[in-house]
Amino acid sequence: MSLALFIRVSIRLAGFKRTVRLIRRLENKTHRIENEVTELKRFRAVMILAYRLYPVVNCLAICTACWLLLKQRGIRSDLKFGMRKEGNKLKAHAWLEHQGETIAQDNRFKEKYIAFSQSIL
Repeated sequence: MSLALFIRVSIRLAGFKRTVRLIRRLENKTHRIENEVTELKRFRAVMILAYRLYPVVNCLAICTACWLLLKQRGIRSDLKFGMRKEGNKLKAHAWLEHQGETIAQDNRFKEKYIAFSQSIL
């Protein structure tokens, strides 16, 4: 949670591009895990709890933090970003996928958002 909060503040102050450069320095510190499925279930629970803290941390900060922590454990995930128009406003949402399946949520939000074709990280 503290990493997600740090990322949220960093994005606000320095922007997403600089924040990504900063966390890329941390991604090479890896330690292997024994059971990938168990680790993904654990991260799913952590992410669901983290979404309850919104707006202190948002979906982009939570997913970026979890992407980094999973990467450090040798688990590849894709940070996806989607957009939709709601009235005159443009809404955005970020989520993590592992082998095409979302990690933290069910897939219902995918019907609402048009996702970029590639992972943003």
